Amino acid sequence: MSILQPIRRLVFSIGRRVRFFLVNRKSPMFRATRIRDWIWILRGFNVESIWLLGLNQKAPKEEYLADINKKRISRVTNIGFSQVLNNKVEFQYFFEKIFELPKLCGVIVNGKTYPGKPGEQPLNTMDALERYGRLVLKPVFGGMGKGILFVDRYGGSITVNGDPKGERELLEMVSGLHQYMICERIQQNQFLSDIYPHTVNSLRVITCLDSNTGEVFIPFAIQRFGTDISAPTDNFSQRGVSAPLDIDSGRMGAVVMKGPNWERLTLSSH
Repeated sequence: MSILQPIRRLVFSIGRRVRFFLVNRKSPMFRATRIRDWIWILRGFNVESIWLLGLNQKAPKEEYLADINKKRISRVTNIGFSQVLNNKVEFQYFFEKIFELPKLCGVIVNGKTYPGKPGEQPLNTMDALERYGRLVLKPVFGGMGKGILFVDRYGGSITVNGDPKGERELLEMVSGLHQYMICERIQQNQFLSDIYPHTVNSLRVITCLDSNTGEVFIPFAIQRFGTDISAPTDNFSQRGVSAPLDIDSGRMGAVVMKGPNWERLTLSSH
């Protein structure tokens, strides 16, 4: 090994973290962050994570995964399958024979609707709405609840994310979409709907593979709920709430929410 290689790695690592620090300086939360907590930014944590996780000088750094490493770890751990996880259409093809998924009615590219599957007749937005009554139009790529449209039809009335729309307005909206899926909207469990009915409240189960034994295990699970702020999605980033679940009993813990200034709020009830 050349003696220059370790030096190059060190220079690259330092440069990477300096760039990360400069990007975080643009965050509105940066000015409210204490100078002594800047060490967490240099360790690769976003300003928002420092506030949300309550990181300080006493927090054990080895118990937290730095934001700067998330994408790199995802690429390594999901090697060969990252595309399936990031592309919702590919995810549909890959998993629809393994478990039940909402019907994929079509895919919108540059405002035009194409079949959800090769050989199928595409259902455009109006035809799909006529058949199913409730649809979800969502980007093929991306997350955090961004760009999702919930389209509902009640009799002769159409709403998009709760706002009334005419057929012409809806068609004009669809004509401006690119790389979107048209999906059937599912009806959630009554228990979850009773807690908050205006979003689909999802259960997130984290699975890991033990590299020593080859066994799959569940380290933790999270139950998410929407709020009047996050609706029409339950995304935590949009200020939905999350509750940890006890893996053995299924009992929910305290509900956690992101505050208006990225602070961590713990609630006793929803």
